[in-house]
Amino acid sequence: MGVRLFWLAAAGAAGAAVGGAAAGAHPLIATTGLLVAGGVAAMLVLVRPALSVWVGVLVPAIELVLPSSTWHLAGFVLLLVGAVAAWPAASGLARRWATLFAVTAVWITFAGLVISPRGIGTTQLVIGIDYALLLAMVTALVTVKFDFIRLALAGWGVAASWLAITTPDLIADRSQTVIGENANGLGSLCALGLVAAASALAASRNRLLHWGWAVGVVCASGIVATGSRGALVAAVAGAGAVLLQPHLRRGGMRSVVIVGSSLLITYAAMDAGLRWFTAYVGRSSASFENVMGREEALRFAILTGWNNPLAGVGLGRLSVVPYYNGDQGLGLRAHNTFAGIFAESGVVALLLVLVVIGRALTRARLDPGGLLGLVVAFVVLGFTLEWWGTARVGVLAMFVMAAAGTSRRQIEQPEHAATEPSPTPAGG
Repeated sequence: MGVRLFWLAAAGAAGAAVGGAAAGAHPLIATTGLLVAGGVAAMLVLVRPALSVWVGVLVPAIELVLPSSTWHLAGFVLLLVGAVAAWPAASGLARRWATLFAVTAVWITFAGLVISPRGIGTTQLVIGIDYALLLAMVTALVTVKFDFIRLALAGWGVAASWLAITTPDLIADRSQTVIGENANGLGSLCALGLVAAASALAASRNRLLHWGWAVGVVCASGIVATGSRGALVAAVAGAGAVLLQPHLRRGGMRSVVIVGSSLLITYAAMDAGLRWFTAYVGRSSASFENVMGREEALRFAILTGWNNPLAGVGLGRLSVVPYYNGDQGLGLRAHNTFAGIFAESGVVALLLVLVVIGRALTRARLDPGGLLGLVVAFVVLGFTLEWWGTARVGVLAMFVMAAAGTSRRQIEQPEHAATEPSPTPAGG
């Protein structure tokens, strides 16, 4: 009863504070209201640290509706409070996983602002990367329900699909941006929404009447509206991983044959499928020349990282680094998450990120009804989209990696359950 009264009182105080801040014409009233609301939010996070995960995921969406740097700062603070509050109750496995994210954030910040030269938008990139890794750290310390993760990504997918469908000339004008994303960025969110719907359907007992069908159709329409080939490949790979997970988990010769045959068929049909998709959405066949330009950018990024292995050339500097000893830069980013990290942040940062992804893939493969499809989709997107440090896809990527790496089934093993308290669940 006491806990319920606390929640009611806190919610009432927060609502009154926000209302006062919104209605107050005097700056002092608004500032006081926001401080009270922030204090109440911090108290709620201290009582239930998993709430900070909700905040961390919602902040990028809130910023689109109410643009303000205050939201990002509030998200940072509440995530830090959530990490401190969740640490004592977390299992040893969760603490080690969270420490990996913390080490990655410290190294990226140190290399990006101290060791390597400052580049274009370096501060914004560091903030975006650190925010994503801090969200991942808190996600690792608490138990996040997979339904919450699927709904979050499905929501992004539906929103991105609606924006793509209602935006004219998005396919013709590839430089056009909506909510700060070009056609490939919107397509990536649509692909993630589709894979989230497929994952939810696979985990559901009642598949006939399930929201995943509607979300899948909407997100597939969004991919077509963006004309993004990378999004199509990620959606196919993620949905395929969802379908093949029972065989990936079970092992044995039969599973090896099924998985291997599926991969070979997909690889053989990829070129023809992408050309058909390009014609279907109305893109010119000359758009494949853009792929050649990206391959050149990829080669240059790898060479640049090879020549600057420790800390790279600096966040945001790849596009301005002299192109093969010329006077001007290539003018392009790597368009590849892993090559971009290698070129701009060095081999240490790349290895840390690969460890995170490798661990997430390994644990997701063994977890029935887990997040393997979403992890695979993010990995595939990493080869076609540079999501590292981005405000939406990058944040969602680290969120999913953290949850997949410390799923509830993996954390709550007998040896941990006997000696350590269970983490606080998030998302319900």
